[in-house]
Amino acid sequence: MITALLASPVEQFQVIPYFGLVTLGNVDFSYSNVVWVLLLLLLTLANISLLLGKRSNISESKVVQNNWQRMITKVGTFVNDMSQDTIGSEGRRYVNIILGLFVFVLLLNILGMIPYSFAITSQIVVTLWISWGVWLGSLTIGFINYGINFFSMFMPSGAPLALAPFLILIELLSYVARGISLGVRLAANITSGHILLTIIATFIFKMLNIGGIFIPLAFLTFALLFVLTILEMAIGAIQAYVLGLLVTIYLNDSVHLH
Repeated sequence: MITALLASPVEQFQVIPYFGLVTLGNVDFSYSNVVWVLLLLLLTLANISLLLGKRSNISESKVVQNNWQRMITKVGTFVNDMSQDTIGSEGRRYVNIILGLFVFVLLLNILGMIPYSFAITSQIVVTLWISWGVWLGSLTIGFINYGINFFSMFMPSGAPLALAPFLILIELLSYVARGISLGVRLAANITSGHILLTIIATFIFKMLNIGGIFIPLAFLTFALLFVLTILEMAIGAIQAYVLGLLVTIYLNDSVHLH
């Protein structure tokens, strides 16, 4: 089983159906490794909600938060500060959206690091749905705020009128590309990291099979694998942060038209 798993670095990204549930026309609803991770995500969110919902201890007329409440408060404060630093005071109304996306991607990245789990954010179809949702949402907010005048952001102020068609085309393509680049960036980083870890794990497994002088080298490589695993988890958190930061930048364009 381990040999088959390590035979191909990309095998870990295959969607494996465990058993079928129901088929509606050409759509097959099966319980797969993707569904397993999503259920694990829902269970994690439910446990966090239960922990946050526990009655706080009251001592000397002061509310004492538990560790989970303090952690979530810090995360919420961090996202709130990030949104207000970028968008301004108007960013408060979008904090819940940004926080939801941040926590959603962060948990998926962390759950994808569990052995024999599935890295959902390595699937570009998933990350593109996220990025296109963010793009369409920011576009809708821009139209709600400014109507047809929203298109004025595609013409840089002070630019020569003769260059207007060329500049508008470049700005328009750059704006549309946001809906693609956000998803591609997330999927590419997660995929490349998982492939690297799998390749190194394969080397360790083969060196242990060979034995002899390769056994000490295998343990040294395992230490490297451990460090890279921690780094990959950090990258998962950074990717969630980058997603939240880019969402605030996109919303800033829709709110302030620049």
